[in-house]
Amino acid sequence: MSTYREEQRESQELVIRYLREASAVERAQLKRMCKAYREFRAAIHDFQRRHLHAICTLSCFQSNLSACCNKDGVITFFADLVVNALFSPPHALHHLMQGLNTVRDDIKCIYLGANGCRWHIKPLVCEMFLCDRALEGMKAADPQAVAAWQRLEAEAKRFRWPDRPVLFDLIESRFLAAGLCSPLMYLHNSPGLMRIKRKAGLAWSVRAGSPGGHWQLLQVSIDTDGWIPTQTASSSSSLRPDVADSVRTTFLAAGPR
Repeated sequence: MSTYREEQRESQELVIRYLREASAVERAQLKRMCKAYREFRAAIHDFQRRHLHAICTLSCFQSNLSACCNKDGVITFFADLVVNALFSPPHALHHLMQGLNTVRDDIKCIYLGANGCRWHIKPLVCEMFLCDRALEGMKAADPQAVAAWQRLEAEAKRFRWPDRPVLFDLIESRFLAAGLCSPLMYLHNSPGLMRIKRKAGLAWSVRAGSPGGHWQLLQVSIDTDGWIPTQTASSSSSLRPDVADSVRTTFLAAGPR
């Protein structure tokens, strides 16, 4: 089993197990956090249905030449796993995990099954991928659709681009605060994304103390019911003024569950 497949399998299992054991209150909070994102994904789905379905079906899926799914690995953020697990029916998660536990010899995406993608809610990177052929086909059919797609691309950054408090970062933070960690938590372990956060004055990190020790967090309550951690209590001064004015801060020392 490849390292990539193993990381995906272990992270999926971690998320599914945590959500299965989480309280109804915790799951409800996470779902409320995702409300705006779910609305955005619905808008993406509607756009693709209207402007890309015919192009992609003919150019890729019927010809089996999909540029989207012909690589064994795609970039999946930890939040992609959480959102999918939160809103997937149990049989869909079973189908997804069954695929991850079945090693194949082809080079296609490990999440690709006989009937297409195994994700109930696909990773954002996959959902926003548009090859040159699809872009040109869409432009020829409806030139105004290109501008609409560019607006959706810009909106996608509101959820994952950490130059401001974003959903993907908040979700990672909640799981880190619960003592859980995954290599897919790019908002907390990618040097490039951490650089963006530092530049914006939002360079948060969650660090554990000695084994069995406590996590030291600065807990920031915002309108999504999420929590933004920072390195230490004193680093609250590093928050941008416009962010600091919009949040209420309290301290939390929470041990891993």
